[in-house]
Amino acid sequence: MLKRVISIDLGGTNIRAAIINSNLRIEKVIKSSTEKLNFDILFHQVIDLIDELMASKYPIDAICFGVAGRVRLDGYINELPNLHMSDIPLSSLVSNKYHLPVYVINDAHAAGLAEATAGAGKHYRRSYFVTISTGFGGAMFIDKKFAVTSDEVGHTLFEYKGKYYELEHLVSGTGIKNLCAINGLTVTSSKEMFEGVKESKVDFIKVYEDWLNLLSSAFQYIAKTFEVEVFTITGGVMKSQDIFFSNFKSRNKNLKIVTCHFKEDAGLIGGAVYAFDHVK
Repeated sequence: MLKRVISIDLGGTNIRAAIINSNLRIEKVIKSSTEKLNFDILFHQVIDLIDELMASKYPIDAICFGVAGRVRLDGYINELPNLHMSDIPLSSLVSNKYHLPVYVINDAHAAGLAEATAGAGKHYRRSYFVTISTGFGGAMFIDKKFAVTSDEVGHTLFEYKGKYYELEHLVSGTGIKNLCAINGLTVTSSKEMFEGVKESKVDFIKVYEDWLNLLSSAFQYIAKTFEVEVFTITGGVMKSQDIFFSNFKSRNKNLKIVTCHFKEDAGLIGGAVYAFDHVK
């Protein structure tokens, strides 16, 4: 008999919640825009999504969250930097309400787990998952098991024009806007920068080249540090991959870099994998 869990990808832009069965098939998925400043509002958003999924005709065995931040093993969230929130006992709050096992893990950990176990990294011993979206996240997997310490790589310091910045403040979707601003360009999204490159605008091409160099430096650093066999990459910035991805790979010919099999569903699938591995 199939088991079912609710997997929730709590991202910086959207919350996506899904019922996933033990064959790792998504049976239903719903979403909401993420509240960024008020945890009470955010919590009620989450509860509304869970309640809607709980109305399913099948029983739910567990709930798992993938969140963009630092999480303790007991499901207590130390910090959600992109949402400007901290010190959240999310696991206990949700578990007390629904009387189910509730797990909370880093979102890059969740998505990377999906790719390492059933996706683009499943044939490799050492795979490294990267998401380039609102932030920049990464997670290392060895023999399909999460290797602790790499999920906050986006906060590693990198030098640019004589100053030091956290990596995600330069190369993520939000970081691309910062990178443009540093160079005197105003854009409302990373897509706007890539469109400028597509239109051969000189100022945008210069920033684009700097972005590619920074991103390449990050991947080379990660590859050397963790002895990576394959990078699996996803995230909102990959919506512009037709403009940059082949160029990026050609600059890093010594690395194997592939797109994620599960694409935007990687976090949801990974949360389900984690829940099924832990629920009794």
